[in-house]
Formats: sequence, C-alpha cells, structure tokens
Amino acid sequence: MLGWGLQVVRREFSFETDRMAAKVLAVFFASVDTWQSFCTMNESFSWRILRVGSLRECLDAWQSSNLCQLLDDRMRTAVEITIDELGSNFLRYSGAKSKEMLLTVTFDGAVLTMKFDDDGELFDPTMVPEPPKGNIGLLPVGGRGIHMARRSMDSWEYQEVDKRNLNVLVKKVAVEVEPEPEQQPVILSTPEPAHEPEAIISPMSGALPPPLPPEAFDEEDRPGAA
Repeated sequence: MLGWGLQVVRREFSFETDRMAAKVLAVFFASVDTWQSFCTMNESFSWRILRVGSLRECLDAWQSSNLCQLLDDRMRTAVEITIDELGSNFLRYSGAKSKEMLLTVTFDGAVLTMKFDDDGELFDPTMVPEPPKGNIGLLPVGGRGIHMARRSMDSWEYQEVDKRNLNVLVKKVAVEVEPEPEQQPVILSTPEPAHEPEAIISPMSGALPPPLPPEAFDEEDRPGAA
C-alpha cells in the first residue's frame, strides 16, 4: 500500500527519491480519517464487450477512467495489453453462439485484479504452452496473444463457472527499493615491525695494527739497515 503511495507521489511531484515522497505522505496521513480512507480505497472499472461490438470502445473507456489515471505506466500498459489480447481472442474464436465478455478491473492500492467472464466455447488459456525456446513466433495463431498477456501479469487462473469461462489475472504493485549506499571496506593494516639498521662492515674499517718492534725483524731487514 505505502509502496504504491510513494510511486504516485514521486510521479506527480517529480521527486527523485522515496525519502522525499515519504515526507509528503507523512503530512498527508497526519489525519487518521485520511489514512483510513486511503487504506480502504478500492477503485474499479467495468465494461461489457459484445461479440458484435468494437474492442476499441472498451480501451477508450478504460484509458479515460479514474482507475487508469491512478496507475503508473507499467501497470497501465499491462492492463491494456491484457484487454487487447483476451478481448481479441474472444471476438475471433469464442464461437457463433457467444454474445458477451464481462470485464471487471479492481485495484486496492497494492493489487490489481482483472476478471474476464465470457459465454464463449469453453477454453482454458492457461493450458497453452510456453513458446519453444522463448520464440513467440513458433506459437500457433491465438496463442501469441495469450503469451503476451501472461507475461504482462503476475498470475493467471482459469475456472469454468456455470458453463462460462472465467479468467482472473492479478498484478501487484512493484515497490522500488533504493539501494543502500555502498560502504567502502575498512582494511586494518598491521604495522611492520621495526628493524634495527644492519651494520655495514667495510674491509677497510677498523684501526691499523701497531707497528712491529725492531726485534721482530732480522738484522738485514730492520728499517734503516744499509
């Protein structure tokens, strides 16, 4: 619920972050009555698609509805794709005896639900397989639109009710979570142990040995001998 509210405020006021939008919501929800009315919001849209009618009329009515204006672009596009594809399949393949498809779209602020109730030939579209290798062009005619609607919504259930087809499709509001600021890792460096400077020993270092006494020389080798 709050995620949807943040998206609406951000879109309408061009806020860059959820934090800025949250401040506006905090002021808006200062009244308990306002908060309760927001939480119990339940917008809806209904249309009767006749087999001899035009699907364009349904799409035009949807685009001008209050519910359509509440949704973001992503959800509006998903709804229009689903109406176009399921409505087209009904008009083309429901059979000569079919007369109508009843469409109901409801939204509670967090979950959007679409119900298609028609009196055409019984058919479970959820049994249509996924395209081979993800190539939609390999699907049979009629199955491509089903695949596009399936990809646009979050879930799809089919029921046979009183010999009528009932398809219920659901899409949830996507809440954008702002990434946490990246923290730089703290590297603990261990100081290197202090080293004593190595002594440099030179071969010429040190004092000269004392001179030998004269007695240490032979007579002829003594210094000053002729």
